[in-house]
Amino acid sequence: MEDFNKKITDSPSVIYQSFAGKMKNPFSDIFMWLLNFVINFFDGENDGLVSVESAKWGNFRGVIEGRGFFGISHPHEVDGYRTNPKIKESENLPHGSKTIRDFYIGLVRELKEKGL
Repeated sequence: MEDFNKKITDSPSVIYQSFAGKMKNPFSDIFMWLLNFVINFFDGENDGLVSVESAKWGNFRGVIEGRGFFGISHPHEVDGYRTNPKIKESENLPHGSKTIRDFYIGLVRELKEKGL
């Protein structure tokens, strides 16, 4: 990856921003609990697939978390279960992000406001 990152550089014409998801505990997603446990052991907090640290790219805007006892897993972040989970609001997330769908709509709204 070091060699890849030296050869493949960011384009100045692209806006790079990232977010990371985080399961609060292995019970946040019954299908991702084992991966969450293993990744947590080796790389720290994660969404059951990607660690928070490895998700950081460009302008890192923060961590997406679920509300309450459960966190938010990778399938929840992409609405893979079609449940539109509620997320914990944060100043780093687009304004009005109460659910994962609101989050993505807010990102599109921000890009539109930038003229993209």
